Amino acid sequence: LTLAIQTVRVLAIWLSGEAVGIELSPRPYYVMGPLLFLVMLVPFTINGLAVREAFFVSFLGQLGVSADAAFAAGFLFFLVTITLSIPGALILQDKVLAVRSRMLPDDHPSLQTARESLAATKYDLGDLPGALALQEKAFAALSRTRPDDHTALQLARNNLAATKRALGDLR
Repeated sequence: LTLAIQTVRVLAIWLSGEAVGIELSPRPYYVMGPLLFLVMLVPFTINGLAVREAFFVSFLGQLGVSADAAFAAGFLFFLVTITLSIPGALILQDKVLAVRSRMLPDDHPSLQTARESLAATKYDLGDLPGALALQEKAFAALSRTRPDDHTALQLARNNLAATKRALGDLR
């Protein structure tokens, strides 16, 4: 399974190169891929940002690829990776909320934060009914425990109103 996953990752690098006009066979990418995955583990960067692109420029430059094309391929690979990670992030947020819902009282601030975070993600991904349901729960709990002029309650009220407006615009 690990070999299959790494093979798919290397093919994604090759396809990123192809998408920006780099015409190389997949073979150099099978050398580049494992080295890239090691380089991306450098601990002083966030998700290998800039180190990955510099590696693309250095490695592909030795094969006659322009720095601009190599940088574009590296950044495109980053965007593809992030895009493919979004469903996993959503699932993780949902699981965190489920665990907190079982362990904490309904009005606990940590539970409200988890609800609001998942609601924001769902809103950004276009799941407005899912976002609305979470925002309503968060607002109800906050309105029981916070004064009416509390910042968290005002923010929850504004988010709820914005989601309702967005839903109304779609109907």
